Amino acid sequence: MNTSQTSFLSDVLDAREIPRNKLAYFRARLRNRLYDFIITAFVREQENGKLSRKQLAERIGRRPEQITRWLSGPSNWTLDTISDLLIAMGAEAEFALAFLKDKVSVEKNSGASFEAQSVGVAAIELLSPVQAARSTVASQLGLQARSEPRKPLWAQSLAA
Repeated sequence: MNTSQTSFLSDVLDAREIPRNKLAYFRARLRNRLYDFIITAFVREQENGKLSRKQLAERIGRRPEQITRWLSGPSNWTLDTISDLLIAMGAEAEFALAFLKDKVSVEKNSGASFEAQSVGVAAIELLSPVQAARSTVASQLGLQARSEPRKPLWAQSLAA
């Protein structure tokens, strides 16, 4: 971990009041992560021929133009919007907290950089009911359902 990365995290972890720019950074980061999870799930369903924007709109009583706006990029979605989009796709979010102080100690011991680590306040995984059951069983057995984060489908299509 280099000095700038240590300084960045110490501003968040050690300060009595977290600087506004750090709050803005983590807000934007969470917004981007939520968007990534939603759009990845939608693209997967769309590519499998299971769901179009029009069908998604119909399922939640919205106009297709609204769905297009929501899926065009990260924005300040309400929790209700996130819930509506997920349930329309037949998915729900599971949450797991990852405390930054724990991530910092792992980074110090492993030598991994802050930027390379998935450091965040909440990790969100979109799961179908079957995937959720598998994940629950895996955790009960002390296993991880997935060892590495998958690259979002929309990013894969851009790289191709």
